[in-house]
This record gives sequence, structure tokens and C-alpha cells, in this order.
Amino acid sequence: MASTLKQYPTQAIQDGSLTQTVALPASAGTVNTNAIDMGTVNTVPFPTSGEFTVQLSIPASVTNGPNVQANIAMQMSLDGTNWVAAPIAIGIVSANVNVASTTNINLDPSVYRYIRAQAVTTGTGNVSDTNLTIKLLF
Repeated sequence: MASTLKQYPTQAIQDGSLTQTVALPASAGTVNTNAIDMGTVNTVPFPTSGEFTVQLSIPASVTNGPNVQANIAMQMSLDGTNWVAAPIAIGIVSANVNVASTTNINLDPSVYRYIRAQAVTTGTGNVSDTNLTIKLLF
């Protein structure tokens, strides 16, 4: 009799090579993490089926966080060069960067080979003392 493994809503195993971090901009602007290559070259889109979770996070800024808003989104690419919005239901919208925020997202089966996170900040103040991180969890 075949048995199946129990699926958990949030995976917790991390691989350091599948984590990318970038400092938020010193003033209003846009930054992107480096790409995470999910490792397939022959299949488009990447064949995911909910076994992978992406974690997007930003810690609180200790300097000017209350004056800066951040919108964090996940992007995907077939070739690591041309980027489009990933088909996810939620990203991080931080009203003030002085509050830490973490969101776990299950990957849609249509996600392409490369993924990255993008932060668009608005407002006044330098929040380069905090980072945007994207992690692939198993």
C-alpha cells in the first residue's frame, strides 16, 4: 500500500544559495534582489506544484522608517534578463518601513525558472539600513 507524505502549509528548510538580499534605497527608488535560479533549463514554465514557498521579508528601519513606504513584489523571468510580475496573490505593502514584515507565498505552477524580489520605496528618508530578502523554502 502506497503512502503519501503529509503536506504542511509553510515549509521551513532553507538553502543559503537560494537566498538573496539587497539594501533598500537611500531615498525613494527601486531596487531588485539578484535572481534565484530554480534550476531547470528545459521546462517552461518551471514545474512547481506548491512544494516550494517563497519568503519575502524586510526588517524594521531604525532611522527613517516612519517616513518611507515600501511595496515589495515578486518577479519572474525565463532567461534571467526580461522580468515580469509573478502570478502571486500577495506581496508586502509596508505603510511604514519602521515595522518589520514577512510574507510566505506558495509558488504558482506557472512561475518561470528565475525569481527575484523588487522593492519600490516612496516618501522621504534614508532606509538603506534595512534589507529586502527573498528566500526559497522547501
